[in-house]
Amino acid sequence: MTKSQLRAFRSIFVSFAMILGPIAIRAEVTRVEISSRQDVLNGKSFGSVGPYEKLVGKVYFIADPNNSYNKIIADLDKAPRNSQGKVEFSADLFILRPKDPSHANGVALLDVVNRGRLGVLNTFNRGKGSSDPSTDADFGDGLLMREGYTVVAVGWEFEVNKVKDKNLIGLQAPIATDDGKPITGWINPWFIPDKSSESYEYTAEYNTDAYPPLNPKNQEYRLTVREGWVAMQHLIPREDWQFGRMENGQVTFNPNWITVKGGFKAGMTYQLTYESKNPPVAGLGFAALRDMASAIKNNADAIVHARFVYTYGASQVGRYERQLVYEGFTTDERGRQAIDALFIHTGGTSLGSFNQRFALPNELGSFTQTVFPIRYEITSDPATGKRDGLGARVPPGLDPKIFFVDSGSEYWDRGRVAALRHLSMDGLEDLPDPPNVRIFTLAGARHGAGSW
Repeated sequence: MTKSQLRAFRSIFVSFAMILGPIAIRAEVTRVEISSRQDVLNGKSFGSVGPYEKLVGKVYFIADPNNSYNKIIADLDKAPRNSQGKVEFSADLFILRPKDPSHANGVALLDVVNRGRLGVLNTFNRGKGSSDPSTDADFGDGLLMREGYTVVAVGWEFEVNKVKDKNLIGLQAPIATDDGKPITGWINPWFIPDKSSESYEYTAEYNTDAYPPLNPKNQEYRLTVREGWVAMQHLIPREDWQFGRMENGQVTFNPNWITVKGGFKAGMTYQLTYESKNPPVAGLGFAALRDMASAIKNNADAIVHARFVYTYGASQVGRYERQLVYEGFTTDERGRQAIDALFIHTGGTSLGSFNQRFALPNELGSFTQTVFPIRYEITSDPATGKRDGLGARVPPGLDPKIFFVDSGSEYWDRGRVAALRHLSMDGLEDLPDPPNVRIFTLAGARHGAGSW
């Protein structure tokens, strides 16, 4: 985007903000703790904006279970409450901001992290990608810094494994209980090994932990295999598989690993069914993004300030942003617009297992998560007669600006049916874009861009 285009784009938001009128009252961020503060690249100046600094720490929140905007959060009513009847939680925090706030461009860009990893420096700056950007290569050509953006990342995913990488950005979510008693439930994760092996760590690619099995020896647990995505499932006999990893000819128990007789075959789809307990209130990740965005815009004592908040996310996080809109989290607990614009990249037409009991944020979504509603505006599902839209819970006049950007992969080979973004559900009619939505296709491109 050129500077003239950026100014034009921002002018739309300036006019929009004037309609909203004055804002006050505190968002539900209770405090921020900064554990590390460093000059970026030893004080390097980024054009006329000047030097940046990097802040790392933690942000603390409270959520009111009785607030109408929060009632959609699964099991929030079953989370522990403080003396004021509110739910406390926290998230990891990462910030890049101009050292001279007067040189910022008035926009906070929320980097909606993918499995705890940052994305915007790699995407917009052509950086190499790092969980702790500290070198020239990490910051690439410095585009976001030269344009004066404030970059903020807040943890939203509860199962990020920081033992593997201490710099990953995660959510510390409370555990739901049934009046203090543990909640149990069945889980159905699926995975596709990329190579044949005796044992497989089905969460390894994503730097996350699995729910531990309630009873690893339970004979009712199931493991199935099928070819491709939609073929018939075949049950693997229970005596032929177990939780654990093959080490020196022996299986060592590990809930993140499965060992199967005859080994796993590359490219096959496996699905595991087992029981666990202690589900986290995963949907509070949506509240963390919303409330951090609202604090940035409204709180006088916020760690950073901006007039507008945009978000960016790709793949899993593109689906997460779609659901964030659908479940009403662009608006804060007081009915104010918290998020002004979203860049939703390669999310296709899918949602995700992000806000439910025993949520599975890493579930790839291709089988089960391409569901109605697809479009932003309210439309009808010809199969069920249901009427709904991604923006159905957005208050009138507070529609965020949205870029939907997909590659050829989301059209053809990931089960995400991106064409339904601009077609009627029966596929017979081209539909116009809603006024606040712009749709782009990167023709011939794949789901994950090549490295710079």
